[in-house]
Amino acid sequence: ALNGLLTIVLRVHPLIVTLGMSSIIFGGTLMYNKEPGGSVPRGLADFSYAKLWGIPVTAIVLVVIFALAGLWLQRSRSGRSIYFVGGDREAARLNGLPVNRIVVMAYALSGLCAGLAAIFLTARTGVGDPRIGTALTLQSITPVVVGGTILAGGRGGVLGTLLG
Repeated sequence: ALNGLLTIVLRVHPLIVTLGMSSIIFGGTLMYNKEPGGSVPRGLADFSYAKLWGIPVTAIVLVVIFALAGLWLQRSRSGRSIYFVGGDREAARLNGLPVNRIVVMAYALSGLCAGLAAIFLTARTGVGDPRIGTALTLQSITPVVVGGTILAGGRGGVLGTLLG
């Protein structure tokens, strides 16, 4: 949500704000904890490796989240408003949409998904490691772009991202 506020207030491209904030948080975590540390509760670690009908539970959770997100984005007013704002903020504003609130909501939901991914990743590695996410930045952007989302906004979708 903070990144959303920064893009609104500073009028800086969202990708720049996100990468900049990532670097700031990475630096802060390295100052606090230079090495991997801590431990993961056994149940969480077991969950991250569990399988249901031979399929990893984390993959099932991923598909369920993508399906729910896709339904919400396509069939709800608030979900469709995200596409509208992403396509043309000024047109959305002229149509009476609360653009700033929608931007912050989109960032908050994105942060929620990133937090869930971080929990799964930490469960898999067994420790908290401030350096592990840096290698995943490009790997997380690539499927979005390959899936057809334009970083400038206006086009994209959940299914394309999942397949990308």
